[in-house]
Amino acid sequence: MESNSHVPDSWRRVPLKDVAHVVMGQSPPGDTVTDWNGEGDSSDGLPFTQGNAEFGAKFPQPVKWCSAPAKIARPGDTLISVRAPVGDTNRADRMLSIGRGLAAVRFTGIDPSYGWHVLNETKRGLERIAQGSTFEAIGSNDLLTLGLLVPSIEEQRAIAAILDSIDEAIERTEEVIAATKRLRDALLHDLLTRGLPGRHTEFKQVRGLGTIPAGWDVARLGDVCERPEYGASAPARPYDPVLPRYVRITDITDDGRLKMDDLRSAEPEKVQGYELQDGDLLFARSGSVGRTYRYTSKDGPCVYAGYLIRFRALRELVLPEFLELCTRSGFYHKWVESILRQGAQPNINAAEYASLRIPLPSLDEQDHISHSIACLTNSIGDSRRATHVLRVTKTSISHQLLKGELRLSGNRFRKEGIER
Repeated sequence: MESNSHVPDSWRRVPLKDVAHVVMGQSPPGDTVTDWNGEGDSSDGLPFTQGNAEFGAKFPQPVKWCSAPAKIARPGDTLISVRAPVGDTNRADRMLSIGRGLAAVRFTGIDPSYGWHVLNETKRGLERIAQGSTFEAIGSNDLLTLGLLVPSIEEQRAIAAILDSIDEAIERTEEVIAATKRLRDALLHDLLTRGLPGRHTEFKQVRGLGTIPAGWDVARLGDVCERPEYGASAPARPYDPVLPRYVRITDITDDGRLKMDDLRSAEPEKVQGYELQDGDLLFARSGSVGRTYRYTSKDGPCVYAGYLIRFRALRELVLPEFLELCTRSGFYHKWVESILRQGAQPNINAAEYASLRIPLPSLDEQDHISHSIACLTNSIGDSRRATHVLRVTKTSISHQLLKGELRLSGNRFRKEGIER
């Protein structure tokens, strides 16, 4: 692959077989593979994985155990998916039994970390050569003849160190995001069951909600909102920035954000009256049932599609921000599960959502609770943006470094003869 592409000065192009040993996965007998609880002794077998469905951010998370491993990956091996989707990679952090969906690449002639980054960069090329009548796949020869650009060992290590440092920064930022999410969830639970610290001394048990301050009211969602409205039935069309965005269930993440890929619009005359106003809360009535999104003007003009239900808060009774927090709570998720168990179809309609019981503090306390959680949510958003910048930076710089377009000279980068 890429045999005719430019080879930088002092670099060489070699097939993978010259610098690595490749172990193609093999399915062991079915009676040797069982569910795994995360514990086990290597003398009795190994964790078993056969594809990128179990790939994590960097290391796989096997859920099966093999008592008679046929093919084994060692710690430090690069794992590469050889069946659709082809080319995804992880690294083995322990001894693993690997099935037919994977190959383990064990670098022997180049720096293993450099090799790991090179294989990450080859995903698109592997997809092009993947073959198969019913699904894409690559064979051992495809891997063994894969062409790699190889600089000196010193430059390999320097490139790997730079890319590793970006990966580590991404991992640290993601750890901060995960920790902040846990803190936010714990704080939300406390605020919705105990109220603001020091403000309440007496509490009561409410069916479906659990413990809440004795001075709080309880209301149904339909009593504190305008009449709910179903979304438009207009078909989606390619996104046009001149037109409002068309929000569909698939555009909403589990934690209530709008995805920024696969944007859509709709014919303007077919979505009149479905414009979202600041604070409107959308509920998914099918598919990802229970998923919610609170519209804010920062998301730009939007209209909403069918299978979403709009609830608009009566602000003299409840704040939209507080309503959204209720849909992030434990009692809400339990309520959704109970409604789905009772129904014949996996959906929740407007009348059912309107029956949802919520705690109702004073508007002042709702505001303080919402602000407390918003501070943590904003922190998560800042960290997500930082992660995005790091990923974009890595994508750009890794391509240039691994193609020899950006060279290292001492402690400086050099590109086309210009040092910086």
